[in-house]
Amino acid sequence: MADNSFILFTLGPVQGFIRAARTVRDLWSGSYLLSYLTYRAIKSVTDSVGPDAIVFPSVKDLPLFKWKPGTKSPPSVLEPCIPNRFLAEVPDEKQPGILAERSKLECQAVWSEIAEDVRGFLYDQLPHDSLRSGESELWKQQIGSFFEIYTAVLPQKEYLPERIRQLLGVSSDNVWSDRHQIAQKLLAAAKNRRHFPAYSPKFQDGMVPQKDSLLGTFEHVGPGDRRRANDFWKKAAELKKDGGWHAAGTKVTPRERLSAISLVKRFAWAHHFSKLFQINSQQLRYDDTATIAASKWLADGMKLAPDAIRRQHGTWSGQWLHWPAQTPARDDDDDMIPDEIWDIIKLKKMKQANPPTYYGVFVFDGDRMGDRFNGAADSHAYRQISGVLSHFASREVAKIVEGEHHGQLIYAGGDDALCLLPTQTALACAMKIHDSFETSWKSRLPGQEIATISGGIVIAHFKDDLRFVMNQARLSESRAKESGRNALQLTVCRRSGEHTSALVPWTFLPTLMRWVVGFLNGASDRWAYKLRGDLPVIGTDVIMFKLELGRQLCRAETVTSDQFQASELKADFDKYVEAMKDRRANANEFDQIENFVGLIQTASFLARGRDA
Repeated sequence: MADNSFILFTLGPVQGFIRAARTVRDLWSGSYLLSYLTYRAIKSVTDSVGPDAIVFPSVKDLPLFKWKPGTKSPPSVLEPCIPNRFLAEVPDEKQPGILAERSKLECQAVWSEIAEDVRGFLYDQLPHDSLRSGESELWKQQIGSFFEIYTAVLPQKEYLPERIRQLLGVSSDNVWSDRHQIAQKLLAAAKNRRHFPAYSPKFQDGMVPQKDSLLGTFEHVGPGDRRRANDFWKKAAELKKDGGWHAAGTKVTPRERLSAISLVKRFAWAHHFSKLFQINSQQLRYDDTATIAASKWLADGMKLAPDAIRRQHGTWSGQWLHWPAQTPARDDDDDMIPDEIWDIIKLKKMKQANPPTYYGVFVFDGDRMGDRFNGAADSHAYRQISGVLSHFASREVAKIVEGEHHGQLIYAGGDDALCLLPTQTALACAMKIHDSFETSWKSRLPGQEIATISGGIVIAHFKDDLRFVMNQARLSESRAKESGRNALQLTVCRRSGEHTSALVPWTFLPTLMRWVVGFLNGASDRWAYKLRGDLPVIGTDVIMFKLELGRQLCRAETVTSDQFQASELKADFDKYVEAMKDRRANANEFDQIENFVGLIQTASFLARGRDA
């Protein structure tokens, strides 16, 4: 290892690219593109020096590295579980500078290849100059200027221990760790002096198109004139009825105006990956937010399986569950609901009440993982941490989210993930992921201090803009980090406009889950709303709060008082106050009381998954 040089690689933007999504499939497709492009960059290095050169991530657990091009892929290749960066150690004689540049060029070439496949399909459907091969300057400039790829190379021969100590300003016996820190600083410096590519496309007739309705940074393809653009996108939306877009397994709507970037996200799977992995694009479907909100409701009682309905009827929409009639309300909505499916929906509503309309977005991230990696004494220790994270991402997260909690995993990149869940299982899923992360760390790194995670859950209506929901989820995760880490920030965005948010330490989450079960078992939440109305009078008086809590529960219905014992709930309050100690979110006693009551109301909301 003494003669090895470091290569660092990173690809971005990440969150902006992923969050620019109208549908769950857009969300997943953006995640997958980043994962696949990083895979190809890594592979350009491993093809030359072997997989053992990659220190992070641990490639042996990643499905794409087990797949052989030209063969039918296993379902696991659909999991976006490769982070957008890698660290490699290669001998000096392998010319690390050339390998780093090759990884960058490979990433750019693959992105251009995917974009070209999509452009060719689109031009066949909509022959417009902005999509024509060799003439679409707008398309080329957008594709060529979007991604930011940075590499840094730290040659071993140029950074001996004396030089390292001079650069860092400290003396250390851990040369490997010091060299890693310098490599990171080189990468940070490269980002700080980033090059902004020239973007000055020529538009037809001097008319500049509107901005992309998802990204908002690039102009949409098609005519610049607004009236002609409306006709262009209306025609694009109608093609789905003639087998054009629909054959691709996706569609656009008349109100969308998409740039080359958004169109590649939308159609990459249908016209590149489906051929590459030999997967029928019609079978590659992702549930909409209405289906995710109702996924447990669909599985309970008389089952309604969206995948089976798609195979039989060629279509499914979760919004069918909320239609007042069998026919669509607008011309651009989905087709009429098949008779037998409509009959089952009506029957399930009679037996199970109306389906939930809210769903949860859960995001989490490891706490101080950078410090963990920086503290690694050598590449072996670094690889051990990489192995734990890769194993967790590729072996555990999907099983927990999709196999056990009726959710949809969007990506899992090691110590961070994004998943969508029905409200009834969101807390249980978060708790299981937290426990599994700690268990994985204990079993694979015995003797080391256990790593923790911080997360955010946002509960939102299926009709809410997905970009808004994703922003709220990231904000919730950030609040959990800012309040002392190792916690969950729970935010509820009601359609009425009332948004509530409270911090939940992981040690208190089982209590909140118990409350959800209590409401699922038939308890009413009227007492909690009455209690909240009394809070301005109670103020910071904890004794008065507990007395009023007991009084409201004593007056509640029998089923409610059976599920919520006053003495137990008072003990829960003491437990919450104890769990919130020494946290920056713990401002004063009134906040504790208000948050506690808010969590009770949130538990009721999670149980029913819809407005009262």
